[in-house]
Amino acid sequence: MPDNDDSNSGEFLARLEANDQTAWALFVERYTEPFAEFVRRTLPARIRRKVGDEDIVQEVFRDLFLDSCRGQLSFDDKPSLWRILRHRVSRRIRHEVRKFLAARRDVRRETP
Repeated sequence: MPDNDDSNSGEFLARLEANDQTAWALFVERYTEPFAEFVRRTLPARIRRKVGDEDIVQEVFRDLFLDSCRGQLSFDDKPSLWRILRHRVSRRIRHEVRKFLAARRDVRRETP
């Protein structure tokens, strides 16, 4: 997804900050598949069998929406929406990797 697509327009970002439901629906429609693909490419296969790629994307979107509802979502510095999302998805992927490689849940010990 290019950093200069129209979803980075000031108007669209302002609508997200204002919790415009139409903007959020458009946001989910535009970003679900690209980020699910990002998760599929990034998350190790053993862990992908345990947690779905769209589950991770939905959790990130949920957190983003909740931040918006609490007034904690701000695009004042205007970084690209794509970069913000990629950062949050990457952080969530790292969390899942740590969780499934913890001593008691280590997926590397499983037999196929």
